[in-house]
Amino acid sequence: MKKTFLLVFALISLIGLMSFTVDYDQKIRENTEKLVELAGSVNTPPVILTQPPAEIIIHEGNTLEVWVTFASESQANAVLVRDTDEGIRRVERDYSLWVRESKVIITMSDIKVSDEGDYLVEIFNNRGNVFAAFTLVVIPKGK
Repeated sequence: MKKTFLLVFALISLIGLMSFTVDYDQKIRENTEKLVELAGSVNTPPVILTQPPAEIIIHEGNTLEVWVTFASESQANAVLVRDTDEGIRRVERDYSLWVRESKVIITMSDIKVSDEGDYLVEIFNNRGNVFAAFTLVVIPKGK
């Protein structure tokens, strides 16, 4: 009897947790849609919804993929730059950058130790720009 009671309680708890997860995901989608509507109604620059991690640690030779989600009332574009001692510079290595709907996806293959540093993803439209920053830390091969 006690085992049956515990099993029923566990199942009810699991079902409750599953419904919370679904509701939580739905709430995120609803809030994102509201932010997109707000951005369109006040004619603003893009608004960043999700930032990349502040520090990304990756092993040399691996592929880096960074996603930034944003809201914009008009077509937005993006560029990847490095924050160096000499100032902000365009990234001089090969990488791909895709702007799809409300996402920027940056991919760098074959990461090298020389790629280590501070990066900014600039997202801009005809009303202004915003930045998403991250620091890339590269672990050399053999460590």
